[in-house]
Amino acid sequence: MWSGGYDVAVLLDRLLSDLELTLRPFAVCEIASGWRLRLGRVDWVTVHFVVSGSGRLRASDGAATALRRHTLALVPASHAHQLEFGDPVEHEATASHPQLRADDLDVYEAGPRESDELRIVCGRLQARPARGPGLFDNLQAPLVIDFADSADMVHVFERLLDEERQATTTSAAMMTALMNEALILLFRRLCADPECPLPWLSAFEDPRLAEPLTLMLEHPERAHSLESLAEAASMSRTTFAQAFKSGHGQSPMVYLRETRLRRAAGLLQGTDQTVDQVAASVGYSSRSQFSKAFTSHFGVTPAAFRAAPVG
Repeated sequence: MWSGGYDVAVLLDRLLSDLELTLRPFAVCEIASGWRLRLGRVDWVTVHFVVSGSGRLRASDGAATALRRHTLALVPASHAHQLEFGDPVEHEATASHPQLRADDLDVYEAGPRESDELRIVCGRLQARPARGPGLFDNLQAPLVIDFADSADMVHVFERLLDEERQATTTSAAMMTALMNEALILLFRRLCADPECPLPWLSAFEDPRLAEPLTLMLEHPERAHSLESLAEAASMSRTTFAQAFKSGHGQSPMVYLRETRLRRAAGLLQGTDQTVDQVAASVGYSSRSQFSKAFTSHFGVTPAAFRAAPVG
């Protein structure tokens, strides 16, 4: 996939190096034969890793994808879905109130406990580079990857469950580090796949897009325009805008605005720069223009955002 060579690999590394990753507590989903477990819409990406058994993940449109042991599945935010085991499926349960087991793990059950069942580690995450939109913002359908050949991925989820059981003061940090490792393993696998299912990652197949994307991520303070970015890509305005939106799900200028505002949010909470300095460092010529854009995007003023507790 890497037709862009070294520059593209470096660009991906930049996107992942400052990843802002937030996790919700992990649980175990257990589905007995002939049962389905319904999971509703949430504002987070849902993560499933199959520990044992085989079954199906059924999307809200009815499309079913096979699951087997050591399959990783990511379901887009706001997508309801179902986990199924057996054929026919005649019973169902809803993942609403987990049961606490003796091993200190929350469990969502569908049907009676059996030796032969579909057992899945289930969790939720948000993954967003500080310098750009979320990694899975434009994911349109469940992403299902077989990691049966990856002892590293299996080990990551074994350790995630161990940390969930222990629930010490450092478990949250450790689980975030482990999930970062899982995402790196995922992107390595996707980068080797000639048909990458992530639009923004598959867009890297066109090396011409790497230069303008690097300019936006590394130098948001510059006076970029559609014309200047298209010139950096050695493409016409129309061709560049269409290619960028096809890969990244939004226009170049919308992507630039979100990149600037997320960089600004990081500076407001992570540095002592004044609001005027932050505005200038991300490409806004006036404080009022910056404050208006920031408030429209985050729902609070830059000053209120800075004053709010982190996390």
